[in-house]
Formats: sequence, C-alpha cells, structure tokens
Amino acid sequence: MMQNALGRTRLSVGDGQLEGTPWYDQLDEEVRKTHRMMGRQLMELLTRYFADSEADESELLSEVRDVGATYGQLSLEQGLSLTEAVRAFLFFRDLLAESVTQLAEMLSLRTPLDWAERLRQVNRVTDELLMALIEQYETDEL
Repeated sequence: MMQNALGRTRLSVGDGQLEGTPWYDQLDEEVRKTHRMMGRQLMELLTRYFADSEADESELLSEVRDVGATYGQLSLEQGLSLTEAVRAFLFFRDLLAESVTQLAEMLSLRTPLDWAERLRQVNRVTDELLMALIEQYETDEL
C-alpha cells in the first residue's frame, strides 16, 4: 500500500499535475524532499495501524500528530497560508484514499464492516494529522 500511494504521488508530481498550484510552487526543493520523507513516514504509520490490531493506537496517533505539526511548521516557514496548507493536505489525502481503495483485495475488504473499519482507521489518522497541522498554525499566531 505504501509503495502504491508513494508511486501515485510521484506520478502526480512528475507529470506536472502540481505545477502552477500556488501551495506547491511556494515550496522549495529541500522542503519538497522533506515532505516526501514525512509522507513515507506517515504511510509506514498507517500500514502499521492496518497490520497490527494490537498496536497502541494512542502511541501511533501521537506519532501522526508529530508529523502533522511538522507539516504545519514547514508550511508556515514556506509562507503558506492555512488555506494553502489544508489544500496540500487534501490533495495528498485523496491520493491515500485512492490507494487504499485499490488495495481492497490485498487488505481482504470483503464486507461493508471490513470497509468501514479501514475507512475509520484512515479517517482517524488523517483527522489527527490535519488537526495537528491546524494547531501548529494557531500556536504560531500566539
């Protein structure tokens, strides 16, 4: 799943789909590289969440919040408005959702309950990430 989502992101970036997008154009190459690294970290966390039903959810979500705060801080440093940072988040969240959908067979999502549980997990992770990003902006305003 991780490779699928990362590959989709690379294709979107590589084919110029993001060129001309205000939030993307504001990121310098070093920050783009850091974003890619953090994206891999986030995918690893989500994969771990899917794979290990015994995993400590609060610990995992704490790691997700750390990633979200870092995304927020990097976005602030690059001069992105909160709206632009959220647009970037939504773009990558959609790629993640598409990847999970494509991997339904591998994840053995056979019933509506299976789907509901996976979607709950994805939403929980992405919600925590988004909230941490927003909180970073609010903290910076103080």
